[in-house]
Amino acid sequence: MVATLRTVALLLQSQPSITPEQCAYLRSEWFGGMGSFNDFSLDAIRRGEPATEANERLDILRTDLYSCLQSL
Repeated sequence: MVATLRTVALLLQSQPSITPEQCAYLRSEWFGGMGSFNDFSLDAIRRGEPATEANERLDILRTDLYSCLQSL
């Protein structure tokens, strides 16, 4: 997932704006259902408090990312 996010960031930095097709693709990949970035979380039972804190941070980042995509 991290590699995908980095690749997307590089691609978006190299162009002046995002196309509607690119936006739809990103929405689908990141928020589209099973297996998407939206489903990713760390196992808090196995990893404890650090995982819980990381999952809370991920939730904030996902919300921010979703808001950014909605504003395009």
